[in-house]
Amino acid sequence: MDDLFSQPGPADRIAKLRKELEHHNRLYYTDATPEISDAEYDTLFRELEELEKKHPEFADPNSPTQRVGGAPIEGFQQVTHLVPMLSIDDVFQLDPASHDVPDTELVTFYQRLQKNLGRAEVAVTVEPKIDGVAVSLVYRDGTLDYAATRGDGETGDDITHNVRTIHSVPLQLSSFDTPSNTNYSAIDELLGIHPKSNKATSRSEIESLAARLAAHDLPGHGADVEERLRPQAKSILEWGQETGRIASQQKLSELLSDQPDLGGQSEHTVFYLARHRRVVKLTRPPVFGAQGPVGYLRNILLSNRFFDDDIHLHGILPTDQGPALIISQPYVHGTRPTETEVANWFLQSGYEECGYLRWRNAATGVEIADAHEGNLIRTEDGELLPIDLQVLAAPSFSIPALLEVRGEIFMPNEAFATMNEERDEAGLPTFVNPRNATAGTLKQLDPKSAAERPLAFLAHGIGAYDGPELETEDDFTQLLESLGIPRNQPLIHASNLEELREAVARIDTERHALAYGTDGAVVKVLNYEERRTLGFRSRAPRWAAAYKFLPEQKETVLNAISIQVGRTGVLTPVAELEPVFVSGTTVSRATLHNEEEIQRKDIRIGDTVLIEKAGEIIPAIVKVITDKRSPDAKPFSLPEHVNHQCPSCGGPIAQEEGFVAWRCGNFACPAQAVSKIKQFASRKALDIDGVGETVAEALVKRGLCTTALDLFKLDEEQLAHLNLGNEVDTRRFGEKNAAKVIGSLNQARQQPLARWLYAMGIRQIGESASKELARLHKTLSELPNSPVLHAIRDAARLEAERRLISPRNKDNPPADDADKAERQKRYDELKEQIAELQQSIAPFNVTADLGPVAAESTLAFFESKAGLQVIERLRELGIDPPSANYLPRPAEADTSDLPLAGKTFVLTGTLSVGRDEMKQLLESKGAKVSGSISKNTDYLLSGEGGGSKRDKAEKLGVTILTEELARAMLD
Repeated sequence: MDDLFSQPGPADRIAKLRKELEHHNRLYYTDATPEISDAEYDTLFRELEELEKKHPEFADPNSPTQRVGGAPIEGFQQVTHLVPMLSIDDVFQLDPASHDVPDTELVTFYQRLQKNLGRAEVAVTVEPKIDGVAVSLVYRDGTLDYAATRGDGETGDDITHNVRTIHSVPLQLSSFDTPSNTNYSAIDELLGIHPKSNKATSRSEIESLAARLAAHDLPGHGADVEERLRPQAKSILEWGQETGRIASQQKLSELLSDQPDLGGQSEHTVFYLARHRRVVKLTRPPVFGAQGPVGYLRNILLSNRFFDDDIHLHGILPTDQGPALIISQPYVHGTRPTETEVANWFLQSGYEECGYLRWRNAATGVEIADAHEGNLIRTEDGELLPIDLQVLAAPSFSIPALLEVRGEIFMPNEAFATMNEERDEAGLPTFVNPRNATAGTLKQLDPKSAAERPLAFLAHGIGAYDGPELETEDDFTQLLESLGIPRNQPLIHASNLEELREAVARIDTERHALAYGTDGAVVKVLNYEERRTLGFRSRAPRWAAAYKFLPEQKETVLNAISIQVGRTGVLTPVAELEPVFVSGTTVSRATLHNEEEIQRKDIRIGDTVLIEKAGEIIPAIVKVITDKRSPDAKPFSLPEHVNHQCPSCGGPIAQEEGFVAWRCGNFACPAQAVSKIKQFASRKALDIDGVGETVAEALVKRGLCTTALDLFKLDEEQLAHLNLGNEVDTRRFGEKNAAKVIGSLNQARQQPLARWLYAMGIRQIGESASKELARLHKTLSELPNSPVLHAIRDAARLEAERRLISPRNKDNPPADDADKAERQKRYDELKEQIAELQQSIAPFNVTADLGPVAAESTLAFFESKAGLQVIERLRELGIDPPSANYLPRPAEADTSDLPLAGKTFVLTGTLSVGRDEMKQLLESKGAKVSGSISKNTDYLLSGEGGGSKRDKAEKLGVTILTEELARAMLD
């Protein structure tokens, strides 16, 4: 018999850890639903690593320690990486409370580099470790070929369709890429230029002329200026004629005669085109400045590339002195900066002075000459912008034939917070952290879903490569800069251990200000040859390490849970905490998202909880310290906490099937004023012309409305003076708009019952249910005591009880034969009661649009305190909307003028009129128009293309009508 107190052997523990880690890998990489924190995972991983080192006899190539991450998911095509996409070994910051040197593992890593390379100083780079999803972007000849996840390091998932939606990922690489929304062709037209190709871009025009001049090798001859410039001028004119870019002297003179001359520069005559907000410059022939024409054109390209300028070459103006180049660039209004301001601008932009009026950026290799006050301008907000800098030197990169860029796709912190707030408002589950949200987004099969999420990309490594030789990490970052690929920053250089420790400490301090989540610092050897010398292990390179910072988590006490009501009626629980300092700020509140999240973590009022900032920005409760829980702590129930009433208005709350959120259903709820006013005034509701979201927000902000019904107390003067802007930039609503709204409000008083019910936005009551309610009730005031609604609700409640106590209920079986007999008796009684209720409402022919859930929701609203207040308020306003389609008992009604009474239609395909118009026409003749085909459908009205509805109608034997046949039935 085994000793019950014996510990499992190493083989058992290793097997258990492997299984557990594989489970968490699946959740993290494939399902994007992690159960444990990164720190907890790292602890398990390190334990397995240590055991495998001590017991090599249990080595297994399929162990999680020998693999990189998750397996490819189903539903995506798999891609074999051109170069294995390995992970990076983690080295951990240790707890300062129990270790004298918390960065011991970092020191050990660097010492290993020193030993393997045989010297004391090894140059490395240090950058933030982005908490995102690792991806590979493969470019062939400058075009994005595909994008793939890391997968298992050898094979990943093809996610190209989703990555193409990320704006920061360039789809086409260019070393001189100048995107612009400027209508260059309009300016060409003004200049009398008629290019032979309209597809050319500014870059292609400049490059084609520069290439022509360089190919013809036209340096000029001797000291005679005219002789030297003649071949260049001839080639420039020939290019202009061949491309159709010769300007009209007459048109140019007419144009510029009416434009302000901004004065001359040494190289240009300058004019301002106010209509296009651009400056037109003409070079002064016969020279092109000290640089010559090729240098001049090259400088334009480099200015566009490095300073985000938008300088466009339009064409050539022939003159008696020689050809003049015509360019344009954006007009910037401002003043001339001082020499000190210019120097400060260069220093803050990473440049160092390297001579008189010369500056060099060591990181990018860009060198600027003749940088004086006239080359920058101070805008009205104090920002300095370069307008005419001379780029003397810049790194020259051609587009590689093959470039595999490794990097991270992530969700910026603020965008993540906003998205979670919107999901909370919509009653949808929120994401745990930005990385989880990113992983889930990239696994979407529909790229439209990915496009709706705020994803970004930063590059940090290189894979397969066929291009100019790269000797160091600096060469790679310069390549990224040259090609317009966003990269991870800051990239700090360290040449020895002490500088490395300082760089890591700096990253730890500055990372909280970054726009994305980080959990460490990545250290890489700078020199690529040294990387090749150091080589790789099975799952990671020896020349890199990820230094993982301790997660900043703090204990505090949950004093209370408050409930906020959002603008769409969602009730969101918020943790009220004992204030505690975490990640740079004092935290006293944390969102709990919804009741389901509270129950999943078993959070109770009075608990001691562990908190951190999810994604470095959002305070969140990680877990409960159950050892410190009071025995009196009770599980939390949101509806019981608020006494089943909205905290803002006292209205009924409900949780819809399939949703985790609880909502307030009162359209007069002050917390929902803006959204409810917008719904109330919408075209399908009361159609109050002029009241949209902007006006609704202004009415609420200015205190004129707290509910939608407050619209009826407004007068024209109040509305006319309504400020739609802010205190500085005021925007009056105006008398005309005010009169329009008052007129619409007067008409709204006469709108039929169906529109009023739709306007109220009662949960489960849409347009079709509103019309069915209006058919069954003469006025709004009848609804609270409606016998039909009560019968529908009561029958549903009795049916639920009948299913529960059924003697054949396997989930709730009888205790014994006596219980079974008692249940059968009650079951039969309920069956009779239900049959009586159904018989009582049978003459009303209630459609499926008004089922038990809709009836329950309607009565819950009108029986609530808030609903009774709405009825009373409408009575005070003299409003009791009448039904325009009242026909409670169709069989007893005279339907001679309603040829389609009792018939159900479904619409599909393209009709000669809009769907809404056709729907109104059919309903005016007594028909009911539904959104889906069923066995109860009488006719499918099919326009061009019917799709699945037509197929289903044929399968069910539903009559299919053309529009011509349907119109014939209306007569």
